[in-house]
Amino acid sequence: MTTQVEERMDPEATRLAFSWTFSRWRLTVVAIAAFVQAISLWSVWGWSYRNGDAIYYQGQATLNTRGHWFMDYADYLRGLGQGQEIFHPTATHPPLTSVLFTLCDWLNLTSFRSHSVVLAMIFVAAVFLVMAVMRDLVGEGTGVVAGLLVACNPYLVVNPGSGLGETLVMALAIVLMWLVVGLWRTRQVRFALGTGAVVSLCAQTRSELMLLLIVLVVPALVLVGKGQRFERLRLAAAVFTAFVALSAPWVIRNQLTFTNSVFFSDEFGTTLADSNCRATYYGDQLGYWYLPCWTRVPVPSTGDESVIDAVREQAGLDYIKHHKFRAMQVVVIRELMAWNFYDPAREVRYGLKIGRTELQSTLGLFMSYPLYLLALFGTIVRRRQAKVLLFPWAFIVTGSAAVAVTFASQRYLVEAQLGVTLLAAIGLVELHRLGAKKKSRKTVTHL
Repeated sequence: MTTQVEERMDPEATRLAFSWTFSRWRLTVVAIAAFVQAISLWSVWGWSYRNGDAIYYQGQATLNTRGHWFMDYADYLRGLGQGQEIFHPTATHPPLTSVLFTLCDWLNLTSFRSHSVVLAMIFVAAVFLVMAVMRDLVGEGTGVVAGLLVACNPYLVVNPGSGLGETLVMALAIVLMWLVVGLWRTRQVRFALGTGAVVSLCAQTRSELMLLLIVLVVPALVLVGKGQRFERLRLAAAVFTAFVALSAPWVIRNQLTFTNSVFFSDEFGTTLADSNCRATYYGDQLGYWYLPCWTRVPVPSTGDESVIDAVREQAGLDYIKHHKFRAMQVVVIRELMAWNFYDPAREVRYGLKIGRTELQSTLGLFMSYPLYLLALFGTIVRRRQAKVLLFPWAFIVTGSAAVAVTFASQRYLVEAQLGVTLLAAIGLVELHRLGAKKKSRKTVTHL
């Protein structure tokens, strides 16, 4: 049984030319992350705009604390406008973000500011953990640089202040990395159980993250080691068991509550309808979403939200069916927009809709291009090391898939931006090593 990941760098390449110990650097980077979060939260606390999903999460948490578990907060508000309280069961969003805010409310941390502070603390903890993971996977120098880049990447920094679930997505993705690295090292069932549980938590934060089972966990099990067929099957069974066990309460509740089968959420139909219509294919909302596209879809006057969502899903699918070639073009446009390669100024403006200031989105835009170049370089340098590249590219694939089937929102790329940042850290350290070698050769030549 090995104690190091096989693809880890050789000992001489595990650290940059730092005089500090890794522990001291880690504390410094964590302090930087906390400072950046404080500045980021200060910049949005006085902002009156809040994303609709952020309001929904906070409102649903309030209803949860009153004993009305997972009732539709939008219907509740509409009922109040009519002088009555309406409680309809909902699975519009997966439950984890609302559960987190419910726990905060129980601790009397009920305000938007309190929730954002909790998310910021989770972010800082994630920075601490990602440094340890990248140290174990690649080396100490890369661990320090990865932590620093994550702590300062505008697209990651902004998430706690938006009051959305993307901070949890990033943190859970990093925990998943730590568990898989532990699985590779020890092949212990407890790491496999943890892996399955965390993927379930990811799916209960954003439904499409179930895809991590295919793009990350399955390859990770294949990379356990040669000649370990029984070992892989044993670990795969543990992953599957933990995933099902942790997902079961929410999924069973949804199956028993709604007319149609609902797993982690039932908002896909609405998303499909409002992102596949004339305005988003040919109009000024190209590649994005447009509210009237789904509000104008005729829905039955009776039936729960799963029935209504199914009708909207069919409307979206019908539009795609009748505009197949344009649909393929729009998917490409969505990807280019989300990754800042098509009309990036508009994506900056759209950042306002997901709770980001224009300055935050602009900083993210200008920082993204050098990160992409460094990530490409890091990929090329590590192209033969599957374990090193698995995590960032699995995250990039998952985020890109979410954009492809929904719309061009950088909010859906949070795990992908994490992947780019990790690759960029690898690329930056490699550039430093190349520069150091070149300088060393010049010194030897002059001697």
